[in-house]
Amino acid sequence: MSKYDLHILRHAPSILNESGVIQGQHSDPGLSKKGKMQLLHDLKKGLLAKSNIEHLISSDCPRAETTAKIIAKTLQLKSTVEPLTREVNSGILAGRNKAW
Repeated sequence: MSKYDLHILRHAPSILNESGVIQGQHSDPGLSKKGKMQLLHDLKKGLLAKSNIEHLISSDCPRAETTAKIIAKTLQLKSTVEPLTREVNSGILAGRNKAW
């Protein structure tokens, strides 16, 4: 029997994260500039280099897909988009400020 390790990563900070808005499945303007820079900085520090990752799977949300593409390019890995890994629907809270 083969042994596989599963690593679950959260996407890098998004534009809505920084503005305090609850994200949903369909409210996704993507990663913030700061989020992309933070991800690249973490990768340069070798954050995932020793993780023995062979393949990346991300949801089809732009923030997750962009995060996976940046990691895949940096670590020279294959990346696959799988809509079934999309986060749960946050209903009427999506797009609202967290202070609401």
